[in-house]
Amino acid sequence: ISNNMDKHPHHALRRKILLKIMHALREKHPSRKEIQILTLAQKLEKHLYCEAASIEKYSDESTLTRRLKQLVRRIRNVLSLSAEQKKKYMDKRKVEEEERFIGWQEKALPRPPCKI
Repeated sequence: ISNNMDKHPHHALRRKILLKIMHALREKHPSRKEIQILTLAQKLEKHLYCEAASIEKYSDESTLTRRLKQLVRRIRNVLSLSAEQKKKYMDKRKVEEEERFIGWQEKALPRPPCKI
């Protein structure tokens, strides 16, 4: 698995979380092609990383499955919204993303390279 993740300061940790997500996806969907597993795992990992309040919360493996399930539920809920409701939801998420960035800034961490 090689991509731009290698250039990030937390690349080893992010790779570890990515592999755990891939393992969980393989167990849940054994008939999926490896490229599908990898692609979905990368997207899920990026979302988890971007929305984490801290690197400690992102890396907490004891809550990884729960956080993944919450993310999937949120994605399904957004997909069922009308266009106007989606816009309101995305506007709210942008505000939350900026608030998370301020938290990362206060800890002198680099801003996650994400746009959700």
